[in-house]
Amino acid sequence: MLITSKARSFCALLAIFLSTTCRTADSGNIHERINSAVSRGDVGAAVFASYDQGDVTIYGYGQINPEQSQEPNGDTLFEVGSITKLFTAILAQRMVEHGRLDWDEPISSHFKELSFENESVGAITLRSLATHSSGLPRLPENFFPGDSLNPYADYTSSDLSAFLSSYDPDSLPNEYGYSNLGFGLLGAIAADAAQMDYPAAVKEYILAPLNMNRSSAAYPQQVDPNTASGYSNGATMPAWTFDALAGAGAIVSSANDLMRFIRASFEADAFGVHAATVATQQRQEGHSMALAWHMSSDSDGNTIHWHNGGTGGYASFLAVNSTQSKGWLILTASTDYAGVTELGMSLLAQPSPSRMGANP
Repeated sequence: MLITSKARSFCALLAIFLSTTCRTADSGNIHERINSAVSRGDVGAAVFASYDQGDVTIYGYGQINPEQSQEPNGDTLFEVGSITKLFTAILAQRMVEHGRLDWDEPISSHFKELSFENESVGAITLRSLATHSSGLPRLPENFFPGDSLNPYADYTSSDLSAFLSSYDPDSLPNEYGYSNLGFGLLGAIAADAAQMDYPAAVKEYILAPLNMNRSSAAYPQQVDPNTASGYSNGATMPAWTFDALAGAGAIVSSANDLMRFIRASFEADAFGVHAATVATQQRQEGHSMALAWHMSSDSDGNTIHWHNGGTGGYASFLAVNSTQSKGWLILTASTDYAGVTELGMSLLAQPSPSRMGANP
């Protein structure tokens, strides 16, 4: 089903965006593949959205939960998983611009009460956290979920401090190694610099300025009725909630809100979100990525910034083409993380890269 929504201050919306540089992908193929996944039972609900120089088009597929025949729309909420990391990097950049953080300062300057058993751990920089080059493991060694269906809920700031103080690796390789721990840590540091908890800081510095009013990094006490239920192998899945590692994957959002986020890559605003977003999209020296953003090229050589995400019942993909002021988004109630990423990357007319930002 086609759902069109008008981006604030823009004209009426056009048909679905497919960049002229992405010649091997077409809207019919995208719709066919998503509808087929829904029919097979691999996906419970999905939204595909595009942004083309201010014009937004949104398609919904499936139903938001087994008890309702309601199709998802631009306001339907999904967990976005590791797409949260983009917001974490932008929040940190906003704190840099406010003079409260420096990308090249060590984490020890934010844990002054800790005694680091390994000085190299304390010397890890914020920049290395944001480029997955800190050498920290994917998850902390003291990560023992009380509930495997909601694994991040009970990992606290005390647990994080205990891990950092005692972690004693033989070495910390300065090379790419995807780390949810690293981004959870970056989110905690950025929120502390904002003198708020992570959900409040993201709302204050990113969500509210962009009018992303349906989005949150704090799962609501009362679930919004227009929320897609998590879904895996024909069964509904419970929501994921976060504590200390919220910066790795806590955000719940909608297609309409994420179109506003994509627009922030292209258009200046009065609050500084655009400037911070662009700053995070600069390729980092010595790395193949920007701050949180993975980078690829389309078939005509345009740089594409992207990230994917997944939680226990959701898989997602977001990409922007800043050269042409275009972007696209896939939100699903599904655990087909690789399939959703491959579908999103197919719009670049190239194979999915081997280096994927996996689910939290």
